[in-house]
Amino acid sequence: MGAVRNGHLSQRRVTVVRVALMAFLPVAVSVAPAPSGRPALREFLMDEVESVPIPDEVGILGGAFMSDGSVILWSEKELWTHSPGQRRLTRICRNLEIAPRYAVASREHGYHEVFDSASHRVLKFRTSQRCAPRFEWQASGGASLVGHTADSWMEVIIASSSRLIVRGPNRKRRDSVVAIPFQHLVRFGAPKDYMISAADSALLITEIGFPYRTLHLTSQGGVRIALDPAAQLTPQVRADVLTGWESLRVLPLDDWFIQVLADPRSDRRRILVLDAGGHIVRSTLLDVAIGVMDAEQRRKRLIVLRNVGRSELVYYRWRWRT
Repeated sequence: MGAVRNGHLSQRRVTVVRVALMAFLPVAVSVAPAPSGRPALREFLMDEVESVPIPDEVGILGGAFMSDGSVILWSEKELWTHSPGQRRLTRICRNLEIAPRYAVASREHGYHEVFDSASHRVLKFRTSQRCAPRFEWQASGGASLVGHTADSWMEVIIASSSRLIVRGPNRKRRDSVVAIPFQHLVRFGAPKDYMISAADSALLITEIGFPYRTLHLTSQGGVRIALDPAAQLTPQVRADVLTGWESLRVLPLDDWFIQVLADPRSDRRRILVLDAGGHIVRSTLLDVAIGVMDAEQRRKRLIVLRNVGRSELVYYRWRWRT
């Protein structure tokens, strides 16, 4: 995710913000018809589990769940961890000569894998060895995006405005060349214009700028537009976000999605909840700096970076009620 902008809120405003967040959480929509023939009601609910203060000097840029339920976080030159129930973050690496931009738990026990955007390398760290990195994989660099799916690391090379090359760490496997079939709608620019996340074994590539579309891209080269939210916004909301709002990473919530649009000049955020078909089922405006960093599908948890007078790491649990 992108950095969440800082804000300084009074105690009264903190209370108002928490009420606003509670008002956002329940989402109810009609889904498949029930046996009686009437539409069944599927309600999406989020519950705050715990929050942990983040030291003022720590500028968290992103975070991800590990397989054991803990969280790894990264700033410009440091790596941090947190396990549910702990009262503070734990710094595991400092003064790194890299620029962390993505991290996952390695399949090798006791290791973390980190993508260094400066060298376009994936490095493996074992914290018990003073964070000495071990080389794991070299991406092509240049005009490419790197993310991690449920299976492995993937690199998406922007070969042209209408052609992508999908590459994995297994060099024996041929690259997939993707010709965008809807290039009249989507024409690729520079990697800095996109956010990357994952849904199972596919990557989600989201436009940071308007119209905030998300492409679903498989390692075999299958591509489709998964989300096209701008086309569904009201004229008033569309006029608002056209003033320079940016999208953060799109994350899956089972078969639904959550997308946060952020005003980089203020604390305003628009939270979109979209169903499996890409339809917006809830759009809520909040006056609080908030960013959803990762979603853990098995335990149905979210980690959120929030600023309500101070920066906090917040755990949410989502659930469905039918």
